[in-house]
Amino acid sequence: MKILITNDDGYQAEGILALAKALKEIADIVVVAPTGEKSGTSSSITIYNPLRYKAIKNDLGIDIFAVNGTPVDSVKLGLSKLIKGRIDLVVSGINNGPNIAMNTCYSGTVGAAMEGAIWGIPAIAVSIGSYTELDYETPAMFMKEYIKTLDLSIIDKGSLLNINVPNIPYKDIKGHKYTSISTHSYLNNYEERSDTFRDKYYWLSDYEKEGTHEDDSDVVALASGYVSISPMKASLIDDRLLLKLKNQN
Repeated sequence: MKILITNDDGYQAEGILALAKALKEIADIVVVAPTGEKSGTSSSITIYNPLRYKAIKNDLGIDIFAVNGTPVDSVKLGLSKLIKGRIDLVVSGINNGPNIAMNTCYSGTVGAAMEGAIWGIPAIAVSIGSYTELDYETPAMFMKEYIKTLDLSIIDKGSLLNINVPNIPYKDIKGHKYTSISTHSYLNNYEERSDTFRDKYYWLSDYEKEGTHEDDSDVVALASGYVSISPMKASLIDDRLLLKLKNQN
């Protein structure tokens, strides 16, 4: 198996290095990731500036390429120009912080995995369920064991898995659940502040966690000590609404 690993935190991020180190035990690994932090970029791509890459020397014995673009740029350039041979799986992460509920719409981690799905390659986005005192060993170990047992053929073309792992010791993980994605949005809270000249400005805050979540949702599973695994589709079509519109009148 050959795996393309990417992320939205940059090629030097602790999460992506932990993931690469774990997965190289079960597969051939190539890392293609942004040169720096690109969180919140979703599926954005670079159009008006040239893309450049640099091969990075490392102690892992794998190919690492740093791209001066977005996570999706990294996947597209990696698959089209930088990687030789077939890629069997795209894994994006391990993201610093969870990608749950409607946050998935903005996530560069999920966007990069979505790009793999668009190319017809099975893809997984993986995130850790906290922002502080992070232990990447747990999600790295989970991903290694999960991929070993995962039948990639059941992931339809254009589909991907969004995985969120609790920030707790691996032995304390209760298991994993296949979940829906909560319809709650966290990214609506702005803190009002003042700069040196007393002019107001606003800083988007992701720490407002109140809200109602469906019982089978990613948020509930993660908070209960389970790994949340949510299937997603790259297709934007609403099949049920399309049928209703065709059948009206």
